[in-house]
Amino acid sequence: MKNLCRDCALGLLFILFAAGPQLTAQPTLDEMRTGIECSLQQEYQAALDLFADLHERYPDHPAPPFFLAAVYQSMMLDFETKRWEEQFYHWIDRAIDLAENSPPDPDDEIPADFFLGAALSYKSYQLARDKKPLAAIKLGLTSIRHLKNTTSRDSTFCDPLVGIGSYLYWRSRLTRMFNWLPFFADEREKGIEMLKEKGRCSLLTRHFALSNLAWIYIEEERYAEAVEAAEQGLALFPQSRFFLWPLAEAHFRAGDHRSSLLYFVRLLNSIRQEPINNRYNEIVVQWKIANSCAELEMIPQAISACEQLLALEPDPEVADRAEQMFRKADKLLQQLRQEMAVSPGPAP
Repeated sequence: MKNLCRDCALGLLFILFAAGPQLTAQPTLDEMRTGIECSLQQEYQAALDLFADLHERYPDHPAPPFFLAAVYQSMMLDFETKRWEEQFYHWIDRAIDLAENSPPDPDDEIPADFFLGAALSYKSYQLARDKKPLAAIKLGLTSIRHLKNTTSRDSTFCDPLVGIGSYLYWRSRLTRMFNWLPFFADEREKGIEMLKEKGRCSLLTRHFALSNLAWIYIEEERYAEAVEAAEQGLALFPQSRFFLWPLAEAHFRAGDHRSSLLYFVRLLNSIRQEPINNRYNEIVVQWKIANSCAELEMIPQAISACEQLLALEPDPEVADRAEQMFRKADKLLQQLRQEMAVSPGPAP
């Protein structure tokens, strides 16, 4: 699957190069979708190459720099690192600048204002991850205003409503303790319904909606629905960690440890195959595997998972977070060894 994505991207690049000057005002939906799908399958370099080529061909359009920034953000999320933060901010600011200065074009399949709202939203999320909450909130509100402006001009355009639905849910989730106040209504269910309905008719954000829904259902302890959303995404992209993570986590929290063990082992193998690995994700997955094995009374396997976890050496950027996992794993390991010591041996 990963090689297929690379080959499709390379083929598309060849077609673009051979085609000469572009007649359209923006990249086509097929071009954008190809890059998105490469990113979802962790074929990041193919996605970056495609969007970089599109930026050369459409230097004044915000779509290519927006998607370049989105790929870098996906890489940072996937690998639990800040390694590409500089590249992310460079391209997201470039997308914002181009979108703010793009005159309306009736021939555009996707209006520039959508990319402005989306770019502001992605930057807001990154600022929140960088522990700059006030700046993140301010930018997030601005992004929603632009997305609403887009839908006011075309109510059939579903992609902005996916972003608005996500915002409504997470804003309500974060402010639920203030729901009795008039400005903090609980709109979680409204946000979920928007993600479900508008994700189906979206042009570019269907897979974002599915992954987001999976994590939202986990937050809501609606584990069967989380599994369903993650399985829909995984049916399209069988190796995608963006769907493997919520699928494994939903089974884990639901207490279905046989299923969670199956998917966490798949995740572990996928993580170990990547050349970029600061060990944090590997530590988290080994912790989940150890717990699932313990719940299934697979004590030797649980001990092995703990020992493998404790033998890992995380990179400095994640060392503090990893230390918490080490302490928990060491405690579990001691408990498991005690169980092994007092358990009866095989009958003579």
